[in-house]
Amino acid sequence: MNFVEEFFENHRGVLSEALQGVGFTDQQTDPFLDEAASGILNSFHHKEIATIIETMDIDDPSRLVRSININSIAANTSMDTGLVASGIEVIAPIMADAFTKNSDGAVFAAASIAWGNFLNFNKKPD
Repeated sequence: MNFVEEFFENHRGVLSEALQGVGFTDQQTDPFLDEAASGILNSFHHKEIATIIETMDIDDPSRLVRSININSIAANTSMDTGLVASGIEVIAPIMADAFTKNSDGAVFAAASIAWGNFLNFNKKPD
């Protein structure tokens, strides 16, 4: 599992609450979170690690918003692009915080986003 997959799995409750705080309904949160995770992974697949680290800037959530395809997420969830952008803006600082605190380090987290699960070959099973 890469950093994004782990993040969305481990923080789903906190993310759902944050999304509801900006106007998401209970029915919208799960589809949005699934599409947001896919959108983030698609945006950074095979990108340079430095680019990913810079985008996960905890002080500027708009970097993440500018990096992913908001229109695609909106189309796939039948949501307004403004609501989707607000959702990404609200989860970005939570994600950035988890990214900087990743136990494997930011470089490994970024590499797992860019290159996927093959990086887990050296990890011991839980």
